[in-house]
Amino acid sequence: DHLFFVPAFSGLVAPFWDSDARGIIVGLTRFVKKKHIIRAAIESLAYRTKDVLIALEKDSGSKIKQLKIDGGVSENVLFCKILSDLTGVEIKVFKFKDYTALGSMYAAGLGLGLWSNALQIEEKRKPVFYVPQIDTHMRKKLYKNWIRAVKRSREWAKYEK
Repeated sequence: DHLFFVPAFSGLVAPFWDSDARGIIVGLTRFVKKKHIIRAAIESLAYRTKDVLIALEKDSGSKIKQLKIDGGVSENVLFCKILSDLTGVEIKVFKFKDYTALGSMYAAGLGLGLWSNALQIEEKRKPVFYVPQIDTHMRKKLYKNWIRAVKRSREWAKYEK
């Protein structure tokens, strides 16, 4: 048994493109606690990322082997582990919140000659890596059930009209 939360509050965007989809929680039982719903919400972000990765791989014809992530959600270790598990790719996280400002600083430093090349900058940054811990069979099973949950959320508002 697994709980799925589909965050389609204003429809589903890429790759589903369904403005009539609505958010749902599937798999509730009497044993579900608040912590299970919270985890399902965190997992939903990883599943939505996987949805987009599958579309990107299909369109590009290339297999994505690593994702580099930043921003608020990247500070959540559980999310990073789940994202790696569900996508099957290595996740590379830099522990810094504002990469726009950091990038500007690095560009200025390169321009002023503080660093001779971008590789010297890379050496200063200390990433954290997350690698998949679940097997391919489990990953496929979970994603198949995610898609089942997504299908239940699709076109929901269409019938309200």
